[in-house]
Amino acid sequence: VRLQPNALLWRWRGKTFPGLCAMPVADLATYLERWGKPVGDHRADLALDGIRARLGYLEQVGLGYLSLDRASRTLSGGETQRVNLTACLGASLTDTLFALDEPSIGLHARDVDRLIRILRHLADQGNTVCVVEHDERIIRAADHVIELGPAPGAEGGRVTFVGSVAKLEKDKSSLTGAYLSGRRKMELNQVSRSPLPASPPILRIRGASRNNLSKLNLDLPLGCFVALAGVSGSGKSTLLENVVRDGLLASLGQVAEDAADLKSIRSDIDFVEVVMVDQTPLGKTPRSNPALFTDVWGSIRNAFARTDDARRAGFSPSDFSFNSGTGRCEQCQGLGYERVEMQFLADVYAPCPACEGCRFKDEILAIRLDGLNITQVLELSASEAVECFDRIPRVSNNLRVLEEVGLGYLPLGQPLNTLSGGEAQRLKLVKY
Repeated sequence: VRLQPNALLWRWRGKTFPGLCAMPVADLATYLERWGKPVGDHRADLALDGIRARLGYLEQVGLGYLSLDRASRTLSGGETQRVNLTACLGASLTDTLFALDEPSIGLHARDVDRLIRILRHLADQGNTVCVVEHDERIIRAADHVIELGPAPGAEGGRVTFVGSVAKLEKDKSSLTGAYLSGRRKMELNQVSRSPLPASPPILRIRGASRNNLSKLNLDLPLGCFVALAGVSGSGKSTLLENVVRDGLLASLGQVAEDAADLKSIRSDIDFVEVVMVDQTPLGKTPRSNPALFTDVWGSIRNAFARTDDARRAGFSPSDFSFNSGTGRCEQCQGLGYERVEMQFLADVYAPCPACEGCRFKDEILAIRLDGLNITQVLELSASEAVECFDRIPRVSNNLRVLEEVGLGYLPLGQPLNTLSGGEAQRLKLVKY
């Protein structure tokens, strides 16, 4: 319980502090309402009023099943978003700009409706709510829509529509409006599939307990595409991460610090590896990029080093690296920018005055491959690079997979720490 024995001696209405925190939010709210306010204790009255209000906000966003002592790292993405929104509701702010980046990600249809009510409540309090969103219901609930496009990457970045949803539906040039109005419909690709065998291999889970799961028994078919569905907080993430992933890791003799309590987990297939592909960032360093992550950067540097001009100059592949070697700019060490500390303000990043953001020395930039220098290659999108390096199968084949997962617009040199969660997740899939 993380408290000293002396602290556990104190009780309020018969319950210890850890006992109150272990109760589900909905049960705790009912418990506090039943007891009412302490008579004559003004400070306790104020504290209880604040507690009741915040518990009410948690119930309002559909989190009444959570206990207050639940570790935040165990919350699903949807739960975390709504907890953060609860803090905004509890602050009763006005004249505030709330910026939300795709808050509906991972939410069940029922929870999206709740999210819309919360966003509308914030706006009705006199705040500005600005949301990046793909969900049709959230777009329709907005007072004002701004559409950017017309395509991803270098072909985007322009405002293609501004106005109400009604006007958006009538706009013939708007791709979003075409789908909202029904002029265009989602085309579900018919993926060829083999029928499941009568007796497929099974992952047998027995007695799994963790968070919302209690002594769960489940037979999960293997060798096929399995979808876990349900409302936010129903235990999907716990089942996938703490039961399936960590349980299998433990069975393979690997460290699984967060594994759920299990009576047993047995698989009809001897797994060699367990891979978790989530939306966590790929790294915090700006030195990693799609070219490095897809293992094509080495081949590109080799191609530059094999050019006649590079051979005459005595350059090796290491000279075309921005992470090491003698070819990178000495002032910025191949970053292309310098950080200017602003004391009490956010740091400012300015292009390196020596290389002007190119990352390399002038003699390296003088080497051309098909008319492009090494910096210009890093500025190519994955789709452009596929055409440029079609004669190098290792490069074109690896980058073609980026196109298949919808990331053909990514520049080869874009730092991985600037990718969105969805982009990071799809880029991880490329490895497999």
